[in-house]
Amino acid sequence: MDANPTNYLFSTLDKCCSQHFTWNYESCMGTLDQTCARALWYPDFTGSNTGCLRDGNEPLYMTQNPTVYLYNTKADCCKEFYYFDYSTCIGSTSSNSGTSYYADWLGDNTCNNDSKAPSYMVHNPTMWLYDTLAECCAAHYTWKSNECLGATTSALSGLYYPDWSGDNEGCLNDGSDRMWWDTKECKA
Repeated sequence: MDANPTNYLFSTLDKCCSQHFTWNYESCMGTLDQTCARALWYPDFTGSNTGCLRDGNEPLYMTQNPTVYLYNTKADCCKEFYYFDYSTCIGSTSSNSGTSYYADWLGDNTCNNDSKAPSYMVHNPTMWLYDTLAECCAAHYTWKSNECLGATTSALSGLYYPDWSGDNEGCLNDGSDRMWWDTKECKA
């Protein structure tokens, strides 16, 4: 410090904290209640990896890079590292999507509005939740839009298609939505 005091001595607390404690500015300024540099929130990558801790046991690489890994609030830490499952990280068990539609990849593989959307969808509704069934189907199930929308009849019902399945070597018009059909091959 004696070699170059202008790098370490400041006329105000704000200037000193801004220069040397940007990663813990609020604590340096004394605006946080009972929070010190050794009690900041950090991501628990080595434990359950579902949230942030404030126990002073963060790994060395985190304390060496405090602006990247250490946060004054649990909410800030969760937003940065567990945005995909914010509710679990912050400690909220509620995952209610209301009447919004979401892609139910683990259920019936279509859009549902049963209020059971995963928490990562609830936390980021602009990306995952939709006001209408049509919006959800258009975003996630374009290849099976009719099925997703609940349509039971094909737009091409009444037309014939070649049915090469099994022993059948003829044409059918049962309303099935076959991707491989060619309506020009079969005549009524």
